[in-house]
Formats: sequence, C-alpha cells, structure tokens
Amino acid sequence: MKKFVITFAFAGVVGASFSQVDEIERMKAMAMENMKKFMKMSPRERREYVSAKEKSAYMLGRKLYQNSSCSGCHPKGGTVGGKVMGMPIPSLKGVRDRFPKFKPGNDEVITLSDMINNCMVMFVNRKPLPLASREMRSLTYFVSNF
Repeated sequence: MKKFVITFAFAGVVGASFSQVDEIERMKAMAMENMKKFMKMSPRERREYVSAKEKSAYMLGRKLYQNSSCSGCHPKGGTVGGKVMGMPIPSLKGVRDRFPKFKPGNDEVITLSDMINNCMVMFVNRKPLPLASREMRSLTYFVSNF
C-alpha cells in the first residue's frame, strides 16, 4: 500500500498546513501594520518609540532576572565563582558575544535564550520560558546588556 503526501504552496510557503499559513499571514499583516505606523513617525518620534520599547523590555527582563534567582549565581551579571557540574560558573558580562555556541549538555548549538532555559530548569528549579514569549525576549535582552 502506497502512502501519498500532499504538499501545497500558498503565500510562498511549501508544505505548510492551513493553520500555519494562517499564522504566517497574520504575522506578515501585523509586521506590515507595525512598519507603516513606525514609518509615519518623525525621526525624533522613532528614536523615542524605540527607546521606550527597549526600556520596557529591559525593565521586565531585570524583574524576571531578580525574581528567577539568576543573581544567586550571577550577582550584578558577574559570577560567584565555583563550579557547577565541573564547569566554572561564568560571568554574564559580554555574554551576547558568546552565543550561539555548542553546549555538550544539549549536544547541539544553542542560543542565549536556550541557555537561560537550561539555567532555569537545571539550577533554579523553574519551568522554562517559552522561547517566543515576551518574557524570554525581555530576559535575554536584559542579560545581553551586562
């Protein structure tokens, strides 16, 4: 008995389900609306808008960092020293320049957001944050600014 796989192309996406295509189309529409709104702003308004959005993400990231016990190992983005699983606890200063990279525990190349979830699960006994969430983006943004 032969099985047939049917794929289709819609809006430039091959092999996507109808729900995936709907989501892609919603994302495109939202991005276009956001860009239209942004492009209507004066240069000064754009700078202020970007600054406000970045500050909001930073503040949420800082709150999550404090509430997630990150500072237990990384006070002020530094390190308490010592080792975990035989490896030194790293400083977070300059961390954005060290990712993506291969992590033996994951057995693959991971992003900084993946590493944050590693720490959340393995060292502070918390649930991982959804990678696409505002919370994860904000925490990653905060940590990236040490």
